[in-house]
Amino acid sequence: MAEIYANNVSGKLAEPVTASDTSLPLHSGHNFPDPGSNWYRATLYRWEFTDKGVSEFDHEVVKVTALSGDVLTVERALEGTALSYDPDTHIELRMTAGSAKSALKRENHTGTQPLSTISDAGTAAAQDVEAFDPAGTAVAVMPTAFQKSDGSQPAWTAPTSTTLEVASDISLVVGSTIVTIAAGTSVTLPTLSNGTDYTIYAKADGTLEAVDADDAAPADSRKVGGFHVFDGGDGIAERSLWDLNWKPSAPSPRARAYDPKCGRWADMYMMDTEYGIKGYSRCNATIADDNDRPIIPAVYGGNGSDTYDSMSWWVAVDVLSSAGMRPPFYIEFTSIAYGVVERQAVGTDPVTTQHQAGHRSDIGCEQITGVMYQWGADINGTSATGSAGWEDWAEGRGDVYTHSIRSPLFGANWNDGSDSGSRVSTWAYQPDLSRSSFGARGVCDHVNLQAER
Repeated sequence: MAEIYANNVSGKLAEPVTASDTSLPLHSGHNFPDPGSNWYRATLYRWEFTDKGVSEFDHEVVKVTALSGDVLTVERALEGTALSYDPDTHIELRMTAGSAKSALKRENHTGTQPLSTISDAGTAAAQDVEAFDPAGTAVAVMPTAFQKSDGSQPAWTAPTSTTLEVASDISLVVGSTIVTIAAGTSVTLPTLSNGTDYTIYAKADGTLEAVDADDAAPADSRKVGGFHVFDGGDGIAERSLWDLNWKPSAPSPRARAYDPKCGRWADMYMMDTEYGIKGYSRCNATIADDNDRPIIPAVYGGNGSDTYDSMSWWVAVDVLSSAGMRPPFYIEFTSIAYGVVERQAVGTDPVTTQHQAGHRSDIGCEQITGVMYQWGADINGTSATGSAGWEDWAEGRGDVYTHSIRSPLFGANWNDGSDSGSRVSTWAYQPDLSRSSFGARGVCDHVNLQAER
């Protein structure tokens, strides 16, 4: 049952009622609506004239669940105390403290679809949204409504590495149903696989279920969030948790981790050869470098199979931008790489994205130092002596007028054990250089649609 609202509804009792009566006979001529499968609040009250005008007293708010002829069926003392009332006692639909609290808790936004009702937080977890608007004043609920009681964090939290639950109360619409999910509600998880993305779905019955992100959605459900499971058997990556209001700005949130230190989301894995096709990083995929070059994204004229001629800075920027990402600036890289074992390298070319002990940052970025260099965003000209001139360093897409130009590389490669670490960088190379030890990793902005709630 959902709570419904209407303006200017009133009537009077036709007979006396006691404090225990649940049927309220009304005089004919009232305009109370039939709530159908829903309900509404009505206020009984007495009044008298005083030297200051009309004074009301003995208020009782009842829950109206049915109308048969001129008789209301009610639940007594929804707000206030149940009292006995005389014939001709007034009864009206009014905004009350309870209805205001219910509406504010929902914080639903007005939309353009047909007006619908808004449910009461104190009733069942899932409630039907039925169109009922006799006065044209019902509260409108967007089918995309999704609100958390605490907007300062993701909707989910992981009490253990293999369990997930709701972090704060959630109100949302699933199909034609308003659903309220309490903090602490468990998310049903499948058997978790290493290096895998999962999508969380809310169902109309108020339950939550996570499935492999590549699998079909459960019946009668709505996608509301997701997470990644670490490669290496370490369970749920907490910094990968996202929901509809807390997520990366890139179109896909898959295999990305949020860094609260710099306020950016970062790819958990290095760019692979199909990054421009998939739109996100993946575990156990071939790393894009000069030996295995990335497929050209469709937005840059790709056909789904042709690859670039290099793994230069220019190529990295193209492929990352096609997925709504970009290379990190140096100050961002030092943050997303924090937490690795410093001055350690893996020794050989890893070839594929994977977990390698000591090379995962505190937010969950794998192979971020001591594995492969990764292009940075800070391209700049140098102060080299000599005359500036036009240089063909942009791979045929225009020349660059400068003494020299350099693009940084971060993280160090598999042979740079003594040099590698979260602050390692080299600024010695032109952006058109491509090597088998040069890769890429993307970052993007953080989106919090409830930043002030």
